[in-house]
Amino acid sequence: MMTDKQKHLYVLYKEVDELCRKHNIDYQLAGGTLIGAIRHRGFIPWDDDMDITMTRNNWEKFVEVCKTELPDDRILECQELNHNFHNVIARYTDRTSSAVHSTQVLFDDVAGDMIDIICYDYLPDNNKSWKQYTKDITLYSDLINPCIVYSYRFGYNHLRYGFYRLKMRFQGKDKVLDNLQKKMFSYKEEDCPYVVLRWGGTPLLFRKEIFGDSKNWVLFEDTMGQAPDYISDYLVEHYEDEWMFVPPATEQAGHNAIFSLDTDYKVIRNEIKHFVDPEKQMKTFLRKKAFVMPFMSLWLVVKNFNILVSLKSKAKGFRDEYNNCKADINRAYENNDFATLEEIFSDYIALQFRKDYFGRDNYNDVYKYRHPVLLKLPDEIADKVVLTLFNRNNISKAMRYITVTEQKKAVTPYMLKLKRDILFFRETVHNTSIGKLVDAEEQSEYLYKKYPYSIGVIKLRIYILMKLGMNKYFHDINKLVNQGLKIYPDDGDLLKYQLDLECGGKTEKLVNSYIDAFHNTLNGFTQLDIQDIVTENLPNINTIFDAEKALSVLPENTELINKYVDLVIKEGKNDKVYSLFAFLKDKIRFLSDKYESTVNKVTSFFIAVEKENKLFLNSLLCEDYDELLKLEEKVNKLQDSSVKDLILGDILYKKGESKKAIESYIKATENTDNDKTLCILKYRFFSDLEKLDSYLEQVNFLRKLNIETRKEEEASEERKAIMRKNMFEQWKAPYKDSKTISKIYSKVSLIDKMFVGEEIDLTTMIDIIEEVGAYADPEVKTTPIVLGKRFRNTVDGPQHTDHNLVAPGDSNV
Repeated sequence: MMTDKQKHLYVLYKEVDELCRKHNIDYQLAGGTLIGAIRHRGFIPWDDDMDITMTRNNWEKFVEVCKTELPDDRILECQELNHNFHNVIARYTDRTSSAVHSTQVLFDDVAGDMIDIICYDYLPDNNKSWKQYTKDITLYSDLINPCIVYSYRFGYNHLRYGFYRLKMRFQGKDKVLDNLQKKMFSYKEEDCPYVVLRWGGTPLLFRKEIFGDSKNWVLFEDTMGQAPDYISDYLVEHYEDEWMFVPPATEQAGHNAIFSLDTDYKVIRNEIKHFVDPEKQMKTFLRKKAFVMPFMSLWLVVKNFNILVSLKSKAKGFRDEYNNCKADINRAYENNDFATLEEIFSDYIALQFRKDYFGRDNYNDVYKYRHPVLLKLPDEIADKVVLTLFNRNNISKAMRYITVTEQKKAVTPYMLKLKRDILFFRETVHNTSIGKLVDAEEQSEYLYKKYPYSIGVIKLRIYILMKLGMNKYFHDINKLVNQGLKIYPDDGDLLKYQLDLECGGKTEKLVNSYIDAFHNTLNGFTQLDIQDIVTENLPNINTIFDAEKALSVLPENTELINKYVDLVIKEGKNDKVYSLFAFLKDKIRFLSDKYESTVNKVTSFFIAVEKENKLFLNSLLCEDYDELLKLEEKVNKLQDSSVKDLILGDILYKKGESKKAIESYIKATENTDNDKTLCILKYRFFSDLEKLDSYLEQVNFLRKLNIETRKEEEASEERKAIMRKNMFEQWKAPYKDSKTISKIYSKVSLIDKMFVGEEIDLTTMIDIIEEVGAYADPEVKTTPIVLGKRFRNTVDGPQHTDHNLVAPGDSNV
């Protein structure tokens, strides 16, 4: 399901697609948009932008078309049309919305919702031309955007920037930028085997053949979009070999900007200008940039020297450690026990692949990516480290390690052989992706014979054999699956293959087992396959248990939601029906036409069984702030009761007054012994407990910056401990004291009654967070709708929570 933001982006994308189709202009989905198309058949769920690419010729045609045929309230911003635009990447923008990024506060650029359009340029197969292009495009970016230092990331242009600023003063900005453009964009397509994406942050180089002639089409939501000829190759080179895996929640991040679909960006920008003087701030940026650029190289040398100083002792520490456990390493290696080797090498791998050592080929860490630091190990140990990485399916890390050792002239003969095999592995993936399955099968057989304990090789060979025919290669596939499960017993990909073999295409009896496999993999392709299997078997779902399990895989499937509602109503499980309100009212904002009938059905049932609780029903469904105020006024006129306090708490929470809301819930708890009301309040306090959990998680995930010594590590942990304590004190403020927490939590059965009256400190609260499931109602743990979306608000503000579960029963409302 698309978010409101994604639906708006999709409208813009359809407009661009229509213009391109009308005028025979080729484009290609790129970046996260292409990953979304392949891995999710649409947007990545948390994504908030869209990227497409065009060749230079197609881009020039598109610019000409947009001069006369843009829809109303749209604008194309790019350097070709306006050198006062502050970005190298062109943007097809909606004038009526807002997507105000931090630097856009200072500029007059149109800052509405937009599609990024990245042109790619051509380069000869020549390192010199690639290096010069990078110097020129970063200089170009620095000249058009004074708020960001692009060249710093590469260590380039420390003197050229000042010289070109001087040229702009005498020759004019347009002339200087035009001359740079002619220099950068001078190579002809037919003379160049490489293309480079025109992006000052990280200009990415690709083989031209990857993009092809744009005749490859992929499904994006409900539209077919153009894509590179060799999608897999593009994504491997851009995002490394593991691109098909869904990242953990801590890495699912959007862009830092102010988004609004119904507020003109000028309104937001003018509001911000009450706090920021754009002209003054711009002059400050320009002065700082003029000062930083000449001394950039010196600063990078000093920064790198500090890392190198600590490197020697750390490398020696690892060498001594691995020398002491050499027998264990050799034993694990001889037994092909790469899980143990991974555990032995885990500290070294974690440190070596830190951004300040190996960098990342991305916007912020590209300098260290090009100038990495190697913690050198003895050759024999280093060979085992890189083989362990490969066998444990960290293929991109294995390749990166070998590349850095080559750069530092520390590569071993074994590493060079493994590098050739990794490239061969990628070629096998390439042949698989373009349908050359016979060639891919022969290649995977070679790899499997050489690396029988590589889980990546095992899975790749299974996938190829399944494509060639499961029945034909049944015994080979079964052998591979069983071998893989010995290495990774709970791997969802392998469990899914095992189920495929077992059912022979008749999946209806194994749907729940497929769902279990779904929750044991991050592979987007496997997840899609299992979602398809569950969807096909929706007619066979006839129990609440099966429906709930299916909802954990298809939480937004309209047919399944309606079926679940019908099953619950049929069995009279009104507490479960109430739990749907939080889920449905959140979805109705996006797909009201699909969910309206379901909401009406639930509402009718609710009123039928709880005629007295219409105000409570209103508090569940109401989201408009003004309506909340009116509802609050009505509730305040009621006779005092625990239910009155409960409803007030819900209203206050939605208004963003979370402290007052908790105080109201506490009052409600103290004044009732009704089991049903206490059950509702338990869910409310459970959500508040998750809020504390969220606070503590944020501290744990704080990035450690330049921590090189044990003393610095200890100081960092001390700061974290102080932050955790302060957060706990802030969180518990509504409870007045620690004894109130134990009293309230025990009364609503979140903790055992044996804790009543005890002082609850931070350590105890952490234990409660970990163990609360043991005391929580089973419905909380088994119903995906109830806790399918973890509460993660970290500051007071208008809240949309999923804790509205059941209606009260001790009310005269």
